[in-house]
Amino acid sequence: MKQWKLLALGCALLALTGCASMDSTIQVDSDFSGKWEAQLHIPESLSKSDIESGFDGSVSKIINDHKHIDDDSFEEKQNKEKESLKQFSAKHIKLEAIDSNGTVLPNQVEARSEHWKITASFSDESELTNSYRILYGAIDRPEALHIIYPYGEESNAYMFNMGRSYGTTTITLDGDIKTDFKTDGVVNGNTITFEKDKNIRFVFLKASHTIRNVMIGVVIFGVLVVAYILWRKRG
Repeated sequence: MKQWKLLALGCALLALTGCASMDSTIQVDSDFSGKWEAQLHIPESLSKSDIESGFDGSVSKIINDHKHIDDDSFEEKQNKEKESLKQFSAKHIKLEAIDSNGTVLPNQVEARSEHWKITASFSDESELTNSYRILYGAIDRPEALHIIYPYGEESNAYMFNMGRSYGTTTITLDGDIKTDFKTDGVVNGNTITFEKDKNIRFVFLKASHTIRNVMIGVVIFGVLVVAYILWRKRG
């Protein structure tokens, strides 16, 4: 199922018409793994096949608009990139047609809807970036190389940058959001929320669990030592 096509075209509609929206909830752990859940609302009721057929034309336009005369390398690179994202989407992204109340519709192949539920999982920053490129239709944006990257002099400080929000976007991190950095988002503890059309850009300090992991290791070692001593005494 070429669901990656549906996502990219759906987000192209968002960018071009401004009359659709995608509300997102993103959870990012300290190793940058996590989950992205979204609800996409498009202006008209469509099926997966409707949107897939429309996407082919938009991809061809991207290639024709960007490549230089007598330069076939761009087209080849774009096709390889699309194939890579297609494989990623099949493995990590789930797409379901839903009704206005969020209930999954039967017969997903033939279902037509204005509402779509999207669930993406990622194991690191690069997979988060791939999810962004697919969900936000950023397949042709060379600048979309990293969503999270080191920032400033602090070793655990990172920039989170996704550009314009396509809907209400709530991001929860395993770390501390820097409130002294100017941002369009509203911070509440380790969660930040952006309204539609606001710039998703903020700095956070990644949580370090080194001390906790050391303490856990010490406890486990102590339990093993005690168990060994008791075993020797019984012997």
